[in-house]
Amino acid sequence: MAKSSADDEELRKVCEAAIEGTKQKIVLSIRVAKSRGVWGKSGKLGRQMAKPRVLAISTKSKGKRTKAFLRVLKYSTGGVLEPAKLYKLKHLTKVEVIANDPSGCTFTLGFDNLRSQSVAPPQWTMRNIDDR
Repeated sequence: MAKSSADDEELRKVCEAAIEGTKQKIVLSIRVAKSRGVWGKSGKLGRQMAKPRVLAISTKSKGKRTKAFLRVLKYSTGGVLEPAKLYKLKHLTKVEVIANDPSGCTFTLGFDNLRSQSVAPPQWTMRNIDDR
């Protein structure tokens, strides 16, 4: 296994297999855990547990133009990666590190085109401290 999951060639190949047929190429992929921003009131049981995900930056070339996307991939029941969400990287407005995490591995992503700004955005925690 590579020291950082950003350098993990095997993870990158698995991500490319998950988005096969989209004509996109994976540039970077990082293993993360997704959790809700607010740990307060009770939701459904098991909803507030951290879920393993992979964040991947992909590009798509169309002539001279290249578009960049942020993909969220989740593990299916068989342990296979499958696409969960797709964001255009041009709408990413902020990456904010959570102050009360001493490891510096937890962050949130802010997008300018999300419909519901009142809901706390999910927090992403890097599984590997070397990914910082």
